[in-house]
Amino acid sequence: MLSCAVMLHMAGLCQYVTPDAGFEENKGQLIDQNGTPNDDVLYIFHGNGINLQLRKTGFSYDLFQIANSASAESELNPEEKYPAEWSKPSEISFHRIDVEFDGTSALPDLIPFQPLKAVNKYSNMPAGRPSAETRLFKEVLYKNVYPNIDLQFLIGANGQPKFNFIVNSGGHYEQIQLNYLGASILVNDKKLLIDSRFGQLVEEIPYSYYKESENKEDKEFNYSVKGNKISYTTCGTIENNKTLIIDPLPSIAWSTYFGSTAGEIAYITKSDNSGNVFIAGRTGSATNIATAGAYQTTFGGITDAILVKYDASGVRLWSTYMGGIGSDIAYGLTLDSGGNAYVCGNSSSAAGISTAGTQQPVKGLNTDGFLMKFSPAGALIWGTYLGNAGDETAYSVVQHNDNEIYVCGETTSGVGFGTAGVVQALYGGGTKDAFISRYTAAGIRTWSTYYGGPSTDIFYAIDIHTDGRLVIGGTTQSNASIATPGSPQTSLNGTSDGMLVCLSSSGATRNWATYIGGSGTESITTVDIDPYMYIAFAGNTASATMLSTANAHQPAYGGVQDGFVGLIYLPYATVDWITYYGGIEVENLYTIITDLWGYIYLVGTTASLTGITTVDATQPSFGGGFNDGFIGIFGHVGYRQWGTYFGGNLNDAVLSIFPTPGPGAYICGATTSMSGIATAGSDQPVYGGGSFQDAFVAKLADLALPVEFESFELSKKGIQTVLCEWTTASEINNDHFEIERSTDNFNFAKVGTVNGAGNSFGLISYSFEDKPLNESWLYYRIKQVDTNGMYSYSDVKAIWMDSIGEVVAYPNPAKDEIRISIGQSTDVKIYSSNGQLMVHYTNTQRLAIFEADLSKYTPGLYHVVVNSESDTVQMSSFIKL
Repeated sequence: MLSCAVMLHMAGLCQYVTPDAGFEENKGQLIDQNGTPNDDVLYIFHGNGINLQLRKTGFSYDLFQIANSASAESELNPEEKYPAEWSKPSEISFHRIDVEFDGTSALPDLIPFQPLKAVNKYSNMPAGRPSAETRLFKEVLYKNVYPNIDLQFLIGANGQPKFNFIVNSGGHYEQIQLNYLGASILVNDKKLLIDSRFGQLVEEIPYSYYKESENKEDKEFNYSVKGNKISYTTCGTIENNKTLIIDPLPSIAWSTYFGSTAGEIAYITKSDNSGNVFIAGRTGSATNIATAGAYQTTFGGITDAILVKYDASGVRLWSTYMGGIGSDIAYGLTLDSGGNAYVCGNSSSAAGISTAGTQQPVKGLNTDGFLMKFSPAGALIWGTYLGNAGDETAYSVVQHNDNEIYVCGETTSGVGFGTAGVVQALYGGGTKDAFISRYTAAGIRTWSTYYGGPSTDIFYAIDIHTDGRLVIGGTTQSNASIATPGSPQTSLNGTSDGMLVCLSSSGATRNWATYIGGSGTESITTVDIDPYMYIAFAGNTASATMLSTANAHQPAYGGVQDGFVGLIYLPYATVDWITYYGGIEVENLYTIITDLWGYIYLVGTTASLTGITTVDATQPSFGGGFNDGFIGIFGHVGYRQWGTYFGGNLNDAVLSIFPTPGPGAYICGATTSMSGIATAGSDQPVYGGGSFQDAFVAKLADLALPVEFESFELSKKGIQTVLCEWTTASEINNDHFEIERSTDNFNFAKVGTVNGAGNSFGLISYSFEDKPLNESWLYYRIKQVDTNGMYSYSDVKAIWMDSIGEVVAYPNPAKDEIRISIGQSTDVKIYSSNGQLMVHYTNTQRLAIFEADLSKYTPGLYHVVVNSESDTVQMSSFIKL
């Protein structure tokens, strides 16, 4: 299969998507630009600013853009997602691109598959035609668009259409020729770029292999362009007796730069209950950053903190500076249930941060931490400094019950951070102590504590359980006052170790604390508590030993510096597993977060060319430069499920990740790559950073992993039975499994059902026996179905079924009676073509010929299976007229 993942993203396009996005059949409801029925179109897909039309001789992209009358000065109403003026379109513009099949001799048949529940009803039909009801489908197949080559259209991971050329046995991919009319095209970085008046459409070939192979054999393809015609090329040898396949990939729904001429970084991203996404960070640019009507529209000084809000489709709603004439940076961000944003960081500016009536409206000496609260519309509600005579930085913030705001970080101030009744009211010593402070939703501090020993101690990350217990992670060089007796690691191992601390919400009780580290250096940069009372933590290590556990994904140190990931049980501080993560170069892990199913998402930077990605990666290869960003997903028991690079041709860093309300995640970071980052039509598709860097934010799609498959294998049991065996390492809301079989690896049918365990974090083994009547290759997959009806699939496995002999059934075709020569067989079964058992006869009379009455059978194909005393099996087929 030669696959082109069609990514369609246009600036300002109408956001119309059908409730069940699919390919709708045309029953006369479509009209052309002249208002007459457009019968050339057989199926249509309505997408974001694009109608994809499927025709007999090709397909068409019908792009459109709605211009609105709202001006850039429109202010957001806090009660509305968009200003009222935005709903008044003043002009609709169109651009049509036709793609014609070139060199095909016959018109293909269009076959729909996987009908959706939605039915569209049309009463006012054009040209006096009768009313109609239309169905929508997930897939439409052009059968034999070229000899032995099919074209498959389906819905991609981001809800937009994609297509695959399926080059079957005997087909020749060189026959494929597509003629693009109405647009100029070019190839860049193995992507086909199609220009339109609204931006670029992008097609790409991500991955290919033979479906007959036991392992996936990478077959690298590229585009060949002559004028406006494209074909496909490869340097490798293609075996024409096999079928070429492309794996579907998780995709980028949208991605945008954010930045101007003097450098931006997005350190953290979060999403609210409506799917809007926020980023916070810093900028050195004086223009093209803040939106009209924002809290602070002018640049303050050396660097300013920034806070930006986008809607779920990547449209920027507002952005603001934060800061004065000094240096100001935002590192931490959290959102409450009302969509209010709390931002923390550090500041050397005496203005632009705080408001009157808060805990500390006046900056202390040197650099202070800060905490600010913004409304959903971007208005500053309050701001306060966190500091005293030394230097402070607030790295992380988390909220609980909308009225408890917790901040952690580092301080060099020997006084001013410890309040009465807390775990550590006095400075511990050394160059820095860590600190945790609690504030009300009005900006008033209720308690604050130091945390540290005689050397340097820093807290980088904080999270809170629903019962109020706090977990804080960081790094320490102190050999005392850190760990509690009985913890997983009670003493410092290297020059510096990571540390994990669990405190009560009052700050008065330390439940437990532990070092995490080997003989080198460690820091824990991120922590997150999952719904099952486990703490996911991650950071960076230069220790080659004493860190990973035996059951780890990567038990051996990669080299130079690795990331590490682990899971620890909150109530008792027992470590489940810890693994290295990285290749032979330098890795840095910045953020880890868990979703509702307990899956662990992690991001960072890497200079390694191996050890980072899985075969289904969105970006399987290193992009270039010194560093690429990366994203990984782990299951609850420590198996890596997915990994990908994220980056262009220069330096890229993914610094934060946050799961979306649907199956995906937002990421953000910084990049110097001028290509390979933003999607066409995004909020800022063009790099703005000059010789510095831009921030970026992106939405990844199709990352839902409800069940963690540890293994899935096929084997033969006897002559006629296929044994399907699979093991899950974890299950979340798993209702049941459906075992599906196929003879062509494309059209699957259910052959059995096995109940799931519901919720589990241990290994569970399952099995199912299938007795197929087919000879040759058979393909199996496991469909896992959640309690809410959502589902996902295992990998596909193949097995060869040998010939099992033949008996004679006559006459063939038969009308009312069939005779079957059975010798001295003990058992005779007749099956319908769909596998239903019609007759089961036990040969107790030792008959040599068995006669069956077919008068009540429906016409069609039937199968005969005969078992002998020696347990051999024979099979035959006949047709009933």
